[in-house]
Amino acid sequence: MIGRSTLGVVVALALVGSACGRVAEHREPWCRPVAATTLLAQTVPSASLIPCVRELPEGWTFAGYTASDEGASFTLAGPEDSGARAEVSFMQACDGASGAAIRSDERATELLEDVRRREPYAGRWTYRFDGGCAGVNVAVGAGGRPQDVAAALSFVPRAAVDVGPSRAVDPS
Repeated sequence: MIGRSTLGVVVALALVGSACGRVAEHREPWCRPVAATTLLAQTVPSASLIPCVRELPEGWTFAGYTASDEGASFTLAGPEDSGARAEVSFMQACDGASGAAIRSDERATELLEDVRRREPYAGRWTYRFDGGCAGVNVAVGAGGRPQDVAAALSFVPRAAVDVGPSRAVDPS
């Protein structure tokens, strides 16, 4: 017969194992509490907002994800052979960010746009917010629209996804 404490350890290990598995299965940091978005939140514990994917534009795919204790990044790839990409870097600070301050499409953020090429569009968008920032290198192919990338990406408040130890708990 298995004791209650042994059963608890077995259940805990099963849950940890399945949570780790979900990161591999759901690598996309969607704008909801999935494992990849929670992990992203934990890489920059000071950030009030977490970058995420709202929905992929038609023909776009998720191309990669990395996370460490210094920040995280993920990449979206445009339709095959288009050369379109969006590389999102999430970190505590974007020192040296350049570009023109423009009206942000995201609440509670400041946005800088550094246009590198107008046709087809290539540039860097730097979003700054309390406790963090996100840099987005964007390149769209001929006929592509940077608005599609802007519509695909968004931010969620930390409280919506963060379940780790970095989340502040109000004792009242």
